[in-house]
Amino acid sequence: MSRAKTSIVSVALACSVAFSFPSAANAYPSSLIFAPSGDVMALGSTQVFFYNAFYGSSVDAWTGFNVGIIPSIPYGDSGFAFGGVEAGIDVFASPGNTPGIKPIGNIKVGLLSEFEAAPAVAVGYMSWAFLHRDRSLNFAYLSASKAFAWEMRDLGRGTLGLAHTMPASADAFRPTWPLQGGNQAILGGWEFPAIGPFTFAVDTVGGVSELSSTCLVL
Repeated sequence: MSRAKTSIVSVALACSVAFSFPSAANAYPSSLIFAPSGDVMALGSTQVFFYNAFYGSSVDAWTGFNVGIIPSIPYGDSGFAFGGVEAGIDVFASPGNTPGIKPIGNIKVGLLSEFEAAPAVAVGYMSWAFLHRDRSLNFAYLSASKAFAWEMRDLGRGTLGLAHTMPASADAFRPTWPLQGGNQAILGGWEFPAIGPFTFAVDTVGGVSELSSTCLVL
């Protein structure tokens, strides 16, 4: 997601209808599409998100707000920085499920900013259902993002990470290949270079849960 200093409003309808097979995704920090990136929002930056997912006659709705609350700290004049914190709260509505409306919190802490050969690296905690802790997924993760180029040609930007879930109930998360047998999930994705006004991106959040998805966006 963008880290611009102005407010951002994203409406992710096409992703759920035409381009992906997500389950009911929940609380989100700054992300490639849905996989959390290694970036952290700048102090005072805001992000407002609206999302609808359609499953036959069922419609899940999710809205959330994220804000940068602590700035990153530059290391002299090197262009390198570390630190920075963003936090957010979302409300997820899923008619027919219990609870039907679930507030969820997230927080992300930047470790390193992207600079020359170094990727942006962050750790975070998301999908914390603080009012319904028996239905909380508790998703802790480490994620890194890096832009790549070859002979002055932009190749795009990749994100790769690993998450460890601490689900409050046994049915809240099921691991998938290649991490069966535990509560881990792979995070990953790629944002391709823009072609005129068009940008293409793909990402995944592993496992089977309310947070898991594989998504393509044009």
